[in-house]
Amino acid sequence: MASAARAIVSGSRSGETLALDVSVISRVRPVCDFVNAEASRLRNQVIAIGVMSAVGAVVLPLVTGIGDPRIPLVLAAGAVVYSFVKARAEFTRKCAKLAIKRIVAALGRELTYKPSSALAQQQFVAMDLFPGRVERFKSRDEITGKVGGPKYAVHHVHASGTEKRATIFDGVIVKIDFADPFPGHTIVIPDASTEEGASGPGTRVKKDLVFLKNPAFEERFSVYASDYYDARRLLTPKLMEVIMDAATMIDSEVRLAFVQRSLFVAVPGDALKVDTGLFAAELTPKEAVGRLLHILGFAERLARAVAH
Repeated sequence: MASAARAIVSGSRSGETLALDVSVISRVRPVCDFVNAEASRLRNQVIAIGVMSAVGAVVLPLVTGIGDPRIPLVLAAGAVVYSFVKARAEFTRKCAKLAIKRIVAALGRELTYKPSSALAQQQFVAMDLFPGRVERFKSRDEITGKVGGPKYAVHHVHASGTEKRATIFDGVIVKIDFADPFPGHTIVIPDASTEEGASGPGTRVKKDLVFLKNPAFEERFSVYASDYYDARRLLTPKLMEVIMDAATMIDSEVRLAFVQRSLFVAVPGDALKVDTGLFAAELTPKEAVGRLLHILGFAERLARAVAH
C-alpha cells in the first residue's frame, strides 16, 4: 500500500522514534528547499529595509533639520515593523498552505489534501470527549487516506465555549469510518490521576467507568461506555497496545471516541502546519513532516487493530 505507513520505519514497542524513509525524504526535500528559499528572500528584504531605515534615521535630521531625534527613530522602527509583518503574511500565504499540500502529495499517492474540512460541529459534539458547551467551532484542512477497507480523514479543529471564549479543543481530529457500527458509545481519555489538568469526558450520553484487565493501560487512560461488556470486548489487548504506543510516540494527550460507525481520535496541537518562520532555522524534511507521520501511522494502525 503506497501510504503514509510505508514512509515509516517502524519503531519498537517501547516507543522508538519513527524515521523517514529515504524515498520520502527525497520527495519532501524540494518542498523544504522552496520554503527555505522564500524565507531567505523575504528575510533579506526585511533586513535591507532595516538597513535603509537605519541610514534614513541618521540622514533625515541632517537634511531636514529635525531637532527631535525620536521622530526619525519612530519612522524607521515603523518601516521595519511594517515590512516584517507584510513579509510574514506573504510567507504564510505562499508557503504554509502550499507546503502542506506538497508534503501530503510526497507522502503517498493515496493521500489527498484540501484546505477545507468536512468535519461538522455536530460530529465533534457527538464524540462527547470534552466537557462544556461548544459555542464556536471551526474546522479546516483535511487529509484523507485509506487502509484496507476503512477510510480515514485528518482535520484541524478549533472549538471554544461560552466563558471568555475559553478554548475547549484546538488540534487534530482523526475520523476513521468502518462498515459496521460499534456497540454503544465508548470513549477513552487520559486518566485524571496521571494527566495533570486533564479534563473529564462530556455528559451528553450516560456512560459507566469500564474496568479492564490491563494495569499498564489503566494507569494512563480511563474508559467510559454506555455498554460496559461490549466496551471490554472492543478494547482488545492489541488495540490497547496501539493506543499506548501512539500516545508515547506522539508525546501528547490522546482521546478516542467510538460512535456509531466512526472512531474519532483527538490530539492537541496543529500537525497540519509547517512550523517555521522568516528567521527560523532552515526547514528539514523531518521538521516539515513533524507529527503528521506519527498521526497518520496511528490512524492506520488503529484501523487495522479495530477491523481485525
